[in-house]
Amino acid sequence: MSARALELSAGKVGFVGAQALEMSVSRVQVELNQVLGLAPALDAARYVVDFAASPLAVPTGTDQSRSLDLAGDRGELIRASADVTLKLGDFFYTAGSLGFEKSTQRLTLDDGSRISHDVLTVGGSGLQAFAGLDGGPLVDSNQDGRIDSQDRPGADAVGFSLADCARIREQVAGVTVNDIFLAAAGGALRKYLEIKGELPAASLNAMMPLSTRDEHTAGDAGNQLGMTVVPLGSDIADPLERLHAVHRAASCGKSLAAALGREFPARLLEALPAMVVEQVARRALVPMVNAVVSNVRGPDLPLYLAGARLQMFAPLSIIIDGIGLNITGFSYNGKLWVCFVSCRKMLPDPGLFGQCLNESFAELVDAATAGAKAAHPPVAGAPARRKTGARAPAGGKTAAKKAVPAPGAAGDAVPGKPVARKRAPRKPAPDTEVVAKPETV
Repeated sequence: MSARALELSAGKVGFVGAQALEMSVSRVQVELNQVLGLAPALDAARYVVDFAASPLAVPTGTDQSRSLDLAGDRGELIRASADVTLKLGDFFYTAGSLGFEKSTQRLTLDDGSRISHDVLTVGGSGLQAFAGLDGGPLVDSNQDGRIDSQDRPGADAVGFSLADCARIREQVAGVTVNDIFLAAAGGALRKYLEIKGELPAASLNAMMPLSTRDEHTAGDAGNQLGMTVVPLGSDIADPLERLHAVHRAASCGKSLAAALGREFPARLLEALPAMVVEQVARRALVPMVNAVVSNVRGPDLPLYLAGARLQMFAPLSIIIDGIGLNITGFSYNGKLWVCFVSCRKMLPDPGLFGQCLNESFAELVDAATAGAKAAHPPVAGAPARRKTGARAPAGGKTAAKKAVPAPGAAGDAVPGKPVARKRAPRKPAPDTEVVAKPETV
């Protein structure tokens, strides 16, 4: 039997030499008190040395020593605490005070017998954590020295306003939020590849998941998904033309899936041998596709956890062999949050691609708004149009008419006839501005 004891403290510890890993630890405290070499049948808690009763002086340098005074009343003990900051590339970040303790304690049972039991406790305070590309949302926006629920996502976070999507849908008949998302992704890929000098002449294609659920699908049936291939219009410079092209292609893909039956592809894959499915996917489907683009509708209202408001969603998806880019959107509380996952060799600068996504969507909004203004230009000299829905006569001209009171009107009653009651004026026709709700994709 032998005893092992350790008591360590350090002001600050750093780790170097690991690529993309940054870690610093401060205010480190480590305590260890164990017994080694005992037979399994023996209770280790009874043999732990109580250094509190008999402190041990340990030399720590020239003319320096430290008293080892670990108590043995907690049995075997492993305890550590520190302030930790960990950053893994541009993907993961966490900081805060952490601590844990594993000890052996003797417990008294109802029958009066006593047993030894291992107890593990873990705790933390002031914790902050983030997982996502390029660390965009990790921003102290109100400059109070901490990141909490009062802060807002940073400029690198990619989020499309659903109100702007509604404005686009007002001006471009028939398009869905999913069409807008696909067109924005196609525009972002065009921008990015133009910067790199690698834009192909033909459009890039996306694999777009389709929900195969219907009203007869049970709630516990799990995910019910199919797939279709949609051109992203990366070969089209004009944002509105690209949106129209994507809308036609997506509608065609959905129509074909409906004609074959939404569950037909899934049933076919289930019926074929796994080896055949793998070869079909690898040799037929993957060569047709450049990226996976998926859009999921989430809650329209803000969510809370223990009183803290959820600020944003970062929808993480996966990439597969041969398709090195996945762009996923998830709508939450008025915004379509976008996150993309890619092979670092294929997309070495995700921050640039995030800017391309934001700029592509902004161009779509501007093009739709400019199209609306061009379709209804103001007429010189014409009075300003009031938001009553009343339309001016053709040609933009208005004829001024003098109001002539009719017989029997108020203030000019006709003798012998009852005065007619005033009728409430009819409500004007509603304005042409309609806020469209995003469709379920």
